[in-house]
Amino acid sequence: MKYVQQRSTDPSNEGWVLHVVGKGKKERVVTVPDSYIESVLGRYRESMDLAPLPRIDEDTPILPSTKTDKPLKQDSVNNIVEEAFDLVISTLMKSGKKQQALDIAGASSHWLRHTGATQALDELNETMLAEELGHASVKTTVEIYVAPAHRDRIRKGSQRKL
Repeated sequence: MKYVQQRSTDPSNEGWVLHVVGKGKKERVVTVPDSYIESVLGRYRESMDLAPLPRIDEDTPILPSTKTDKPLKQDSVNNIVEEAFDLVISTLMKSGKKQQALDIAGASSHWLRHTGATQALDELNETMLAEELGHASVKTTVEIYVAPAHRDRIRKGSQRKL
C-alpha cells in the first residue's frame, strides 16, 4: 500500500472499505473487519477531534500528514511502523523478555501485510485475497501465500498424534 486515501462505507452498505493507492498508483478497495471499526477507528478519530465514524462523502485520510493534512506516503507509514516495533522491542528487552524481542526484531510493515494475508486465508478464497492484496494475478497470491500455508498445514498435520 502506498498510502491510505480514505475510509468509507461501501455503497452497498454491506460493510466498510479502505480506499488505498498501491504500486503504480493503482487505486483499489480493501475490506475492513467490523471489529476494527468498533474497537479502533472510533477512538482514533476522536483523538483527532473527529466524529467516531466518517461520513460517506468525507475524504479525511486515516493517516494525515501533520504539515499538509494529505495522506501519508508509504515511506512515512513505514517509518511509523518501524518506530512502533522499535519501541516494543525496547520495552520487551527492559522487561527481560529477550527472546520475544528477538522474535519480532525483523518485523516491518511488509511483515504485517504478509501476516494479515496469511491469517485471511481462513476467511477469503484465493481470488478475493488476490484482490485485497492488489495482485494482478491470483497465481502470485497462490505462490506466495496459499502454497506455503498448505505445505505448513500438511507438515503439521502429519505430526499429529493418533
